[in-house]
Amino acid sequence: MIGHLIGQYRVVSVLYTGKYSRIYKGVEHGTFKEVAIKVLLAQVKSGKRRKALEAEAHWGQKFSHPHLLKICSYEEDEIGPHFVMEFFPSRNLRERILHKEPLVQEKAKEIITGVAEALAYVHSQGVIHRDVKPSNILVNDRAEAKLIDFSIAEPMGRKHRRLLFKPRVEGTRAYMAPEQILGEALDARADIYSLGATIYEMMTGYPPFTADAEKEIIQKHLATQVPSMVQRNIAVSGDLDRLVRQMLSKEREERLSSMDAVLERLHSISFYQKMN
Repeated sequence: MIGHLIGQYRVVSVLYTGKYSRIYKGVEHGTFKEVAIKVLLAQVKSGKRRKALEAEAHWGQKFSHPHLLKICSYEEDEIGPHFVMEFFPSRNLRERILHKEPLVQEKAKEIITGVAEALAYVHSQGVIHRDVKPSNILVNDRAEAKLIDFSIAEPMGRKHRRLLFKPRVEGTRAYMAPEQILGEALDARADIYSLGATIYEMMTGYPPFTADAEKEIIQKHLATQVPSMVQRNIAVSGDLDRLVRQMLSKEREERLSSMDAVLERLHSISFYQKMN
């Protein structure tokens, strides 16, 4: 594929290869504009994966926000379903956490505030992301963040089948709100829970709940109170710890009611204790 044209873009390198898709770097003929091109792998025959790619392209074209990755076009041709998006040299937040990069904690407030602003915008459009997690947040070396992967995003209020007994609800178990696990209709507070779990992992190096078995993680989200972040990182401020624990409340009514309310709190607090 290197050197080939995809539309008006010449493929110059492979940026990432996943289980279902590959992302190439492309350069536009004539203008030399750099883009990224996400292509469904040829061996992937699943209609579900094709629909997920279509959904990701749909929301990415619909939305416009500085902390969302802009998708320019979606096509289905001889190379299969694919879309063209802005080129954003970066790594995902989970990789940066795993490598204990200083940027993660030094710029935690800037990174999370950017993601929260993106989610507030998405919610204002009547949509929830449903899969907020570190691996769906891109962060460049200047700590600029972009939320990605709207493949399971949907309008607020849709009901799903219970995850506990029949695994039909989509999302990532380590970050899912209890009501998402139970297949209930969701609103902004489900994304607030997942963002809380993401902040927790940024500040401590671990998700709120871990276990060897997926079912055990699910049960912890439903019934176990989250440990204080301060127990795992004594530098975390009490204000941030209280905010994140509120975001991770089991009952959605006990969380902040909107991402705008979360942003207001984020702006007003320090992420770290003042050291004497």
